[in-house]
Amino acid sequence: MRRQTFSVQAFGTMLRLTSLGRLELASDGVLLLPGRRKLLAVLVYLARTSRPVTRSQLADLFWPVEDEVRARRSVRQALAELRRAVGDALLERDDALAIGSGSLELDAVQLEAAVAAGDYQGAVDLWGGEFLVGMEDAGSEDLRAWLEAERQALRRQFGFAAGKLADEAERRGAWNAGLAITARWSEALRYDESANLRHLRLLALAGRRAEAAARHAAFIERLRAEIGEEPSAEFLRFTVGAAASAPGELSKLPGGVALLTPDLLGREAEFALLASLWEGVSRGQPALALIEGEEGTGKSRLLEEFLRWLGQREPRTLVLRARAFEAERDRPGVLLRHLLARLPLAPGLVASPPATIATLASLVPEIAERFPSLPAEAPADPLAEAVARALAAVASEAPVIIAVDDAHDADPLSREVLESLYRRPPAGVLLIMTAIPEQFPALHDLDRRLDGGGGGLVRIRLAPFGERDVERIVASMAEFAPSDRRALAERLYAESGGIPLAVVEMATTLADQGIIAPGPDGVWTLRAHLAERPLPLPASLRESTTERLRQLSAGALRVLEAVVVLGRDSELGVLREVTRLDTAQLDAALDQLIGRRFLRASADGAGGLEFTHETMRQAVSQGTPPPRREELHRRAWRALRRGPTRGEDSTRRAALDYHRGRSGAGIGPWFHRHARAVLVSGLAVLVLGLAVMVVARLGPPPSSSTMAVIVPSFQVEGDSSLTFLGR
Repeated sequence: MRRQTFSVQAFGTMLRLTSLGRLELASDGVLLLPGRRKLLAVLVYLARTSRPVTRSQLADLFWPVEDEVRARRSVRQALAELRRAVGDALLERDDALAIGSGSLELDAVQLEAAVAAGDYQGAVDLWGGEFLVGMEDAGSEDLRAWLEAERQALRRQFGFAAGKLADEAERRGAWNAGLAITARWSEALRYDESANLRHLRLLALAGRRAEAAARHAAFIERLRAEIGEEPSAEFLRFTVGAAASAPGELSKLPGGVALLTPDLLGREAEFALLASLWEGVSRGQPALALIEGEEGTGKSRLLEEFLRWLGQREPRTLVLRARAFEAERDRPGVLLRHLLARLPLAPGLVASPPATIATLASLVPEIAERFPSLPAEAPADPLAEAVARALAAVASEAPVIIAVDDAHDADPLSREVLESLYRRPPAGVLLIMTAIPEQFPALHDLDRRLDGGGGGLVRIRLAPFGERDVERIVASMAEFAPSDRRALAERLYAESGGIPLAVVEMATTLADQGIIAPGPDGVWTLRAHLAERPLPLPASLRESTTERLRQLSAGALRVLEAVVVLGRDSELGVLREVTRLDTAQLDAALDQLIGRRFLRASADGAGGLEFTHETMRQAVSQGTPPPRREELHRRAWRALRRGPTRGEDSTRRAALDYHRGRSGAGIGPWFHRHARAVLVSGLAVLVLGLAVMVVARLGPPPSSSTMAVIVPSFQVEGDSSLTFLGR
């Protein structure tokens, strides 16, 4: 069989296609097909593919959900638009498509060519960001797999070039030049250990050891918090000494950000219980688990570690996870809407009855998007019944985990559905809730079932730690001299009562205050000038939290206030508008807050932020004055009203109503602030008018007299006084 060849005609101008960081097609500086991202993605695919592509292949890749006739029509329309834009650069023969050689410049190809030619600086300069960013859902799973393979290959090329430049800078002793390269490398590939480890080593060689220690801890926290991964043993073994500092120079110390997130310790038996439940669920059985304990005992942490372990062991499991917030109790269905947001990803959902899908689509916009052909007046199931049926359909193909953190704070509608699932869990579903049972009365009805054990029912009560476990926590956060570790653990245990959260917060406070710090060898110690005095540990967790808040920047405090008000709506775009920080200021504030464990990515994966624990949220909430809170609610209402949305779903309307109701926007904030003064002024004018009428009726008073008309005085802003009438 002869290989097909394509003849290339002369091209008037060179087309430039950008795919790294942004998606643009330009000719002589003029953008072509602006905003047509899918068309441009098709063009990139043709330019990156080494062999011709058929129309049917394009249809399968980019229009997989359409029937064959509609898919081929979509391909035909797309190619017609592309041909109008790029002309003879798009070649076709016998249903085979390709891009003519030399007719188009693609930045991804140029980057690879620069690396092959040894032009490492040119390759690094071409890197503008991720390949085809935002196009993950542009087509089929095959397209997604191709896209991920291309991204990995281009990341490796970029990393190789950056590494070569860093090698050269290190050989020359040009630390600043090397740091500029590795900083860009590590920022571009945020989760790449090689990039971040290289940056840390250059920081240490340049004498910036305290910064290296802080970045080391921040990277570990980022991996765990954002993608649920553990760093390698090599990265964990990396240690760096902090710069020596004179007493009182706390700004030169790395502080609490340099402490590692402690390992999950002292909960091995509880973890094993959850793992045993999972074994039954994987065989198609239902299972329930209630994790309870006082605030700070590690309920959320146990749940997080179990889900991380399960994700590595059983990647096909569908995990539906969300956290309830006290501030959202009066927003019907908000927890359930976030809990079910990933349900449309499950293939088994299509087996659900139409009435079930119609019910869920009215609550979850993602389901409505997946099933756009639902009739407008489709019959609906009761909500709890619809959720149970959908979960049963999904679990028939793959196991499902429903994980609800702080379930006692759930809104009434979501709570009703959770109670129904607890009473009749579907087969193949593991339902885990962390809760304070005293705040969830319906759980008392389940006490006998849970206390009985067996049959996939487990109640896990988390107790405070003993002194030995506290010392293990300290050891997992940093390397201490043995004597200092024992002394610190003893004091932390006495002050915290063995509550794990309190131990971590107090240790972080001590590091922020410079009372514990790494020495030149990287080993942490109690600072010598304080070793002979009682440690100024806070008497309570709330005091510890308050002390940590005092050390934050003004921008970071504004972000915390906004997250208190926004709750689940704290996506970056909304957060930027509510805080009125520019992008650089917001990024700096978030780096500080996430690095110091004030905030983390929201558990439901919706792109928002949440406090790492409730005590922190309460401290910020109580410190936000009511007028300031009203103003933030007003900004939130405006931002959500103007922002992009999937549609006027009930959850969004509830969010708008929630913020509007707390902003004083109903009849105008100005009127709320000044209504009393307006009423008093009106009353004064009325009294004055009556006085003038009386004087006119009685005639002028004697010349030697002065009549005083007293206007009632009220406690209002401004001057309230006697008004004299007379000559």
